[in-house]
Amino acid sequence: MPVGRVLAACLGLAGLSLLLPSTITFDPFTWATWGRELVHLRLDTGGGPAWKPLPVLVDVIFAPLGAGEKWLWLVVARAGGLLGVAMAYRLARRLAGRWAGIIAAGGMLLVSSFLEYLTPFGMSEPLLAGLALFAVERHLDSKFAHTYGLIFLSLLLRPEAFPFFLGYSVFMWIRFPRSRPWVVGLLAMLPVLWLLPDYLSSGDWLRSTRRAQMPTQGGPLLTSNPALAVVENEFNAVVLPVVVGAAIAIGTAVVGYVKRREDGYVVALSVLCIGWLVEVAITTQARMGAGDERYLIVSVALGCVLAGVGWSRLVTARRRPWVRIAVVGVVMVGSAPFVAQRLDELSGTIGEVPYQAHKYGELAQLIKRAGGRDRVLSCAPITTDIYQMPAVAWQLGIHQSEVVIAAGPKGTPEVGRVVVLATAGTVFRTRTTRESPLLPSQLGSPDFRVVATTDQWQLLSTCVRPAV
Repeated sequence: MPVGRVLAACLGLAGLSLLLPSTITFDPFTWATWGRELVHLRLDTGGGPAWKPLPVLVDVIFAPLGAGEKWLWLVVARAGGLLGVAMAYRLARRLAGRWAGIIAAGGMLLVSSFLEYLTPFGMSEPLLAGLALFAVERHLDSKFAHTYGLIFLSLLLRPEAFPFFLGYSVFMWIRFPRSRPWVVGLLAMLPVLWLLPDYLSSGDWLRSTRRAQMPTQGGPLLTSNPALAVVENEFNAVVLPVVVGAAIAIGTAVVGYVKRREDGYVVALSVLCIGWLVEVAITTQARMGAGDERYLIVSVALGCVLAGVGWSRLVTARRRPWVRIAVVGVVMVGSAPFVAQRLDELSGTIGEVPYQAHKYGELAQLIKRAGGRDRVLSCAPITTDIYQMPAVAWQLGIHQSEVVIAAGPKGTPEVGRVVVLATAGTVFRTRTTRESPLLPSQLGSPDFRVVATTDQWQLLSTCVRPAV
C-alpha cells in the first residue's frame, strides 16, 4: 500500500476512535494549555512537566478551535500510534516476509502501556515510534530528505533522538552538499525550540532538564542501579517471545554480516535498537533523565521489528515442511502463556479509559454548577491533586503555576505551588483511578464546604456560597 494511503488510514481510524469514550491526560492537557498561552503571548511553563516542542506547536495550530484543540491533538497522537504498528509491519515484512510483519505488529500491540495508557490518552511516545519507524522506511526507500525531516520531528518529541539526528546531519552534509543550509538551519532551530520558551517564561534555560531529572514513582532513579533498571524496563515492556525473536535476529544478522557481508539492514536496525537503549540507560545512570519505560519506545518498536524477522527466519530456515510445522507449533505453544497474560492485563487496564473520559468530561459541568469560572476563581487559591492539576488549569483557563498542589504523606514532585494540606480557597477533589481514594484526602480547615458535585468530582470552598 502506498505510504500516503497508510497515513490517511491512520488518521481516519484515529478520528473514528473518538466515537469511543476518549480523553487526554496529564501531559496532553499541559500541552493544550501551553498552546493556548502561546497564541495569547502569555506562556508560563512553571508548574508543568518538561517542555516538548512538537506537541505544543501542534496545539498552537489547534488552539483557535477552543475545546476542539484537545480532540484534534488526540487524533494526531492516536494516528501516530497506529502508524507505529503499521510501520512495524511494513519494515518486518520488507525484511523477512508477511509473517514477520504480522509478528512485529502484534508485538507492538502488546507493548506495555501502548494500548492501556500511551495511545488512548494522547501521550506522545506512540507518535514518536511511528515517526522513527517511518524514518527508517524512508531511508530504505532512499528518500533521505524525508528521513532527515522525520528524525528532526522525532527529536522535537524526545531529546534521546539527538545523537541520531546529529549523525544523520553529518551524513546529509557529506552526501548532499545542497542540503547544508537545511542542516545549519535545523541545528540552529534546536535551542530556539527546546530552550528558549522555558527561558522566556521562567528565566531558566534548563527548567525542563531539571524537571525531567525528577524521579517518578517507582522509576529507575529510585533504584540502586538506574541503568540496570532501564534495561529491565526494556525487557518488561514486551512479551518474552519478542525478546527471544529479537535476539535470534540480531545473532543471525551479526554472523551473516561478519561471514558474508549480508544482512546489513538488520545489523543497522540492531545497532539503532541497542543504541537507543544504551543511551537511555547511560543518561539515567548519570541522573540526566528519569529513564521511564515510555522513553524506550523507539528501542522497543525496533525490537518488535527484529522479533518478527528473527522468528520468520527461524521457521523459513527449516527446509523440510514437517520441521517448519513443528517449529511453528513449538513457538506458538511457548508464546501462548505470555501473550495470554498480556491480553489479560490489557483487558483489565483499558477499562480505565471510559472512566477517565467520564471524569474529565464532567469538569466543565462541575465548574458551571459552582457558579462559573469567574466565581470559582474569586475564591483563591485553587488546590487539587497533582494528577488533576493540568486538567483543572486548562478548564479554568489559568496557568498551571497558579494551581496549588495538595501533597500526600510522601510529598509530590516539585512542580507548581505545593502544600501539604489546603487551609483556604477552593479544592477540586476526585479519584486518580476508578478504585483509588478521593484526593486530596485531607483538608487543613473545618471551614471547607461542598459547593458542587458530579458523579466523579467534589468542589469544596471556604468562601460563603449556597450548596448545590
